[in-house]
Amino acid sequence: MYVITSRYSVEYLPIITNNTRTKKMSEITTKNFKSKLASVIKSAKTQRDNVQSIISFGLSHFKQHEDACYLTQALNAAIGVKSLPTVTLKDYIKEHANLVWQKGKDDKLQFKKEGKDVKVTMPTVAWYEWDGGKHNKVTTDMDVMAQTKALLKRIQAGLKDHKVKDEQAAKNVEAALKVVLEA
Repeated sequence: MYVITSRYSVEYLPIITNNTRTKKMSEITTKNFKSKLASVIKSAKTQRDNVQSIISFGLSHFKQHEDACYLTQALNAAIGVKSLPTVTLKDYIKEHANLVWQKGKDDKLQFKKEGKDVKVTMPTVAWYEWDGGKHNKVTTDMDVMAQTKALLKRIQAGLKDHKVKDEQAAKNVEAALKVVLEA
């Protein structure tokens, strides 16, 4: 595929994809760009809605049969898909059912019932709109003071445990950070 890289130059850039079936269909041009973009967006929305349906089915099955096999299969499959936030999905499922994610007898990760009784609350909010998903939240502002406090805490712990390469430099940085935090 040829791409205009500046006003006067054009370079050949290969399409990177793992799917050999779509290599011929993957060529993007100025004529089909908007169509390809709309297709990607539609596909992503369909995918996330399908994941929601699978989770809801798995929760219903767990509620009726005390069997979390479908939730386990869903999360294990999602682990292989880099575009799905598996930690968020796991936390979302655990929020709606009394399950823990742990290694089973065969050393494979799976959901296990926590406690004696099955407790399931069916979701009212989709996983991708859920506020509990800490790992896929986009943060635009950095809290400098919180980062400074965290760095100070790490340096102090390193000094206490004698796990600092340059102890004098660590002490100097520690003193400087304390001054910044007190100001």
